[in-house]
Amino acid sequence: MEKFKNCKFLELWWVFPIWAITVLMVLFIFSRFGFLPLVVTSTVTQKTDIFQVTGEGKVVAKPDMAEVTVGVEKTGGSIKDLQNEVNKTVNNLVADLKKLGIEERYIKTTSYNVHPNHDWSSGRQRITGYTVFTQLQIKTKNLDKINEVIDTATAGGLNQVYGLSLTINEEKRKELEKEARQQAVKEAKTKGEELARVSGIKLGKIINVTESLATPWLPQNLAMEKLAVGGGTPTEIQPGESEIRVTLTLSYQVL
Repeated sequence: MEKFKNCKFLELWWVFPIWAITVLMVLFIFSRFGFLPLVVTSTVTQKTDIFQVTGEGKVVAKPDMAEVTVGVEKTGGSIKDLQNEVNKTVNNLVADLKKLGIEERYIKTTSYNVHPNHDWSSGRQRITGYTVFTQLQIKTKNLDKINEVIDTATAGGLNQVYGLSLTINEEKRKELEKEARQQAVKEAKTKGEELARVSGIKLGKIINVTESLATPWLPQNLAMEKLAVGGGTPTEIQPGESEIRVTLTLSYQVL
């Protein structure tokens, strides 16, 4: 025991790093059994081919809603008198529109402005009067009424008419979109099956669908010269027809 106590190696065994001990153990195993254990991890990836085909569905519909903005502008020396004139003009219009069957909830004031008019000809700012301006937004579900609405407004003293838009009510539009979508799916499937047959491709399940919707309800603009003249030729708005188009892309898995 005395001999081992004097051994410097034993006194320093604890200073060996862990990695050195690990190496010694591996060398011992190799020398004893003649091989080292080997672990191999294999990752297999599968490539999926995708076949895409596009179909389009289209339905034609006639607008059933109209919206128009009318305005009245008056200029004078007294703000109070101008406001009274504008308010009277608007109130008379609202009463006339109700007689046409336009519900009050479809008549809305969208703008009301009062501002002074200035003259700088003398080199100094001078107020020469005031302008009062207001706008009303009018909607109707009866397209046959929109012509009368515009004529009633211009005849009643409203001297400005803005963008007329012809649209379709939301419930009906959704039904039309659904119909166009069904057409698009049917066309895409038929096209895909035919292309797969002639090209020798075997299609699997549909793994993705993308959709593009186009509803081109374009506003119609009315000439200001015609609208500014009260009592002239009656307004004639032709709603025509517009298209709702749905484009679908189907992605198939190729077997």
